Amino acid sequence: DSRFSDFTKVHVWNYRRLSIPEAWQSDVLARFDSGDPAIVQLPYEDGRVLVFGMGWQPAESQLALSTKFVPLMNSILDYSSGRPPERSSFVVGDAIPLNEYSRRTRQASTMELPNAETIQLASGQKSYEDTGEPGIYTLVSMAEPISYAVNLDPAESKTAPLSVEKLEAFGVAVAGSSKQAAAREAADKERQRQLMNRELENRQRLWRWLIIAAIVVLLVETLIAGRTARMSVQPET
Repeated sequence: DSRFSDFTKVHVWNYRRLSIPEAWQSDVLARFDSGDPAIVQLPYEDGRVLVFGMGWQPAESQLALSTKFVPLMNSILDYSSGRPPERSSFVVGDAIPLNEYSRRTRQASTMELPNAETIQLASGQKSYEDTGEPGIYTLVSMAEPISYAVNLDPAESKTAPLSVEKLEAFGVAVAGSSKQAAAREAADKERQRQLMNRELENRQRLWRWLIIAAIVVLLVETLIAGRTARMSVQPET
């Protein structure tokens, strides 16, 4: 929660400069404004140690007077006791983070699946990822068994119809879709073009017959005119 993770307004009057050798494989969890480590996590045997660079006495800092102090101490106690995370509900496909105790213990833990099958977990395993079946998953270790609920994704229960665009994106042929409408429009244009071509061809064919008829009429008129002219120039006997 961001309300309890923001320590920028906590004033620190005095602090100790921590110098941690790199060989210790430490993790710096927080730093002062100067860049010096404020909270460092160090491995120790099977567990870890948190080292604070300042105290919470009023002479050193305002940490004890801050609203962040109690949640911080509570989180540290939960972390050290190996209690499970607050989240116990997941959806199918999510990885279940195993609690700190199960990760630190040398004893192997098991995960009981919804179908009553038991899976042996590796020592120090951080999470269980094979959550393809909904139901209750139970982590069994030296500590108290912990149950996790794995549910179906809420999106699978949505009954609202999908848009035509989403269905087309999934490759579903939808009647009246934009693609089919475009295809029908293209087919209509093609039919109109073919009809226009046929009509133009019929008109051209009619004109060809009219031209042939005109040529025949001209030939007939020419023959008649020539014959009439020859008859008019014959001498009288």
